Amino acid sequence: MRQPPRLHPRARHRTGVRWVPISVILVTAGLVSITAPSPILAAPGTLLDVDGGIVATSLEVSGAITSAGSLCLDGTTDTITAASGSLSFADDNLSTTGTTSTGGLVISGLDCSALAGGGALTVDAGGVVSCSDDDTGTIEPDSLDFDDLADALTADATITIDLDSAGADLDVDGGTLFVDSSENRIGLGTPTPGAALDVVGDVHASGSISADGGLALGTGNLDQAPGTPAVVGSVDLFPIPYAVAVSGRFAYVLEPVSAELEVVDVSDPTAPIMIGAAALSGTPESFDVAGRYAYVLDFDTGHFQVVDLSNPSAPHRVGDVVIGGVPESLVVSGRYAYVADADSGELVVIDVTDPADPTPVGSLVVGAGSPKSVVVSGSHAYVGSSDPGLFSVIDVSDPSAPALVGLLGFGLDLDALAVSGRYAYVVDPDTDALTVVDVSDPASPTIAGSLTVGVAPTSVAVAGGLAYVASSGSAELQVVDVSDPADPTLAASLTTGTTPRSVAVSGRYAYLVDQDPQTHKLKVIDVTGAELTSAVVHSLEAGSLQVRDDLSAQGQLRVTGGATIGAGGLFSDGDVGVAGTLALSADVAPVSSPDGTVQLFAEDVGGSTELEVRDEAGNVTTLSPHNFSLLGGPSEPLAWSYYSENAAGRINVDMLRTVRLVEQLSGERLVHARAPDGSAIPSPVDSGTSLRGEVDALRRESRDLEREHRRLEREVARIKTALGIE
Repeated sequence: MRQPPRLHPRARHRTGVRWVPISVILVTAGLVSITAPSPILAAPGTLLDVDGGIVATSLEVSGAITSAGSLCLDGTTDTITAASGSLSFADDNLSTTGTTSTGGLVISGLDCSALAGGGALTVDAGGVVSCSDDDTGTIEPDSLDFDDLADALTADATITIDLDSAGADLDVDGGTLFVDSSENRIGLGTPTPGAALDVVGDVHASGSISADGGLALGTGNLDQAPGTPAVVGSVDLFPIPYAVAVSGRFAYVLEPVSAELEVVDVSDPTAPIMIGAAALSGTPESFDVAGRYAYVLDFDTGHFQVVDLSNPSAPHRVGDVVIGGVPESLVVSGRYAYVADADSGELVVIDVTDPADPTPVGSLVVGAGSPKSVVVSGSHAYVGSSDPGLFSVIDVSDPSAPALVGLLGFGLDLDALAVSGRYAYVVDPDTDALTVVDVSDPASPTIAGSLTVGVAPTSVAVAGGLAYVASSGSAELQVVDVSDPADPTLAASLTTGTTPRSVAVSGRYAYLVDQDPQTHKLKVIDVTGAELTSAVVHSLEAGSLQVRDDLSAQGQLRVTGGATIGAGGLFSDGDVGVAGTLALSADVAPVSSPDGTVQLFAEDVGGSTELEVRDEAGNVTTLSPHNFSLLGGPSEPLAWSYYSENAAGRINVDMLRTVRLVEQLSGERLVHARAPDGSAIPSPVDSGTSLRGEVDALRRESRDLEREHRRLEREVARIKTALGIE
């Protein structure tokens, strides 16, 4: 066997300009091995086998390089260290100037000229790979073929991107993002999308979501976070608008200085326009709207005024009653109005069944404070007072005898409040607080939560899970999320004018008046909302619901509070039952008689509102028996009448007078009347001088005369016989 050549131990090998000490160079079978001196020399395993480091200014290898040490290219400080003792590059596709790194491979420049478009692909020290911003550095479509890569690309410890899995073009973390081009579907949170976009989990959109087809919700909820309120329209109102209410397509604004109630058409929210105004007395500062009437309080003189709104362009006052004191606030529920009087400390109940004659029917001293605000829900009234702050719950199931059932003290000036469901929402301009009160137990109201809202809040309206607060001191409309009553939070706010005083909410709009004489505006504010062309909702809970067109209920429609029906009337295809009182206001009498229809209505006849009915034949009959228009008046204070008319004429009968004549004929008492104290009202017919008695007396007299006649006949016959006269 041929022995390898012997080398001098101190022999040197020159490479370029740098000398590297070499202990042993071993060449065997065309392979070169460089090793340290050793008694046993191992045969080389590759074309160049180096036991130690290699330093070269230029190194070109067409085969493999194996190094147990370091490989330095173009510098002694730039090293590439093989992780497991070997480093291999295929197809001469790696060229680098290199940078120093410890424990890893760092490439400051990677030649990507082979890619379409050229440019450079770089990896920084943080492991971020990017192309240069060179004009030619873009990667053309299809220039990277993912099929040539491994299925999984690990971006970091938590994200794995599957680039070539079966059935998907892109799969991030097993369904976080799944793209299925074969079915043209995208899945978020699911690796098996069942629709064009299938989302498993919550969706949050800061903008709009538009669906040309249907929008279906599963077991979750569709929640809309309040957006930023924005003024979309306004109208100047002079001189100082003070309070606002909204009903249908009209907003009503109270002007205390000019003593007017102004009507504003808001059917186009972007262009509200005042169309009418009603003259009032005194200094009106509070009002409410129910049906075709507005009810207004005069702060100075204590007048309670009723305004007919049936003609929006010409509203006019129809009723008035003085209740005295300093009435601060009122609300109307059903046939009653409830007034908070700050002077007398009372809650006053007024019957408004007859708008022309409102009548106080009951009152209650609320407490030590001055009542400032009142709302009614169901059979309870809620009153906010000041000096001290006092929240009162009053049972008004009997309007003539309201009774205090619950009391809660907090704050200083409970200036305005609203009720929605089991909670009342109270604002206090002295403490700048919105307080949420749990009234589920009327006898024991409790504070659920509170929030500081601007400066000097003076008005609050609640719709759904949001409370809208007008803060006059900070000139803001604030939107408060009260979906969690224990933790109300500010959701949005809007700077409005200088002194916003009152706010009302209807649908997606808030209506706010600014009492500053320089701005004097009614502003229409878009508070955002879900606008759907069509929706099928199997269960709906709404704080307030306004329907601009038709409302159709296939099942039962239950109203636990009051129901106000407008000029269109109420039509029932079945029975109508009323457990309480059915009140009809005097209105324009019907002039036609539809087939198969009987019309029941109320009409003012000679200053008295009468109940009338018009049948199919056109006969109009007064059912309430007080029409004596053809008789000139009743025969007695308690007399009743029959009245009817048609095209042929009119008929009027005093029914009590007719019965009195029957009593006189029969001698029997047919009419029994009693006074309010229960005592009997004497009948004007004397039973001792009845017609029957007179007839009996005449009969007796007739019989007596007949007997006398027969006696006289016998006497005449005797005389004739005595005289011999035939």
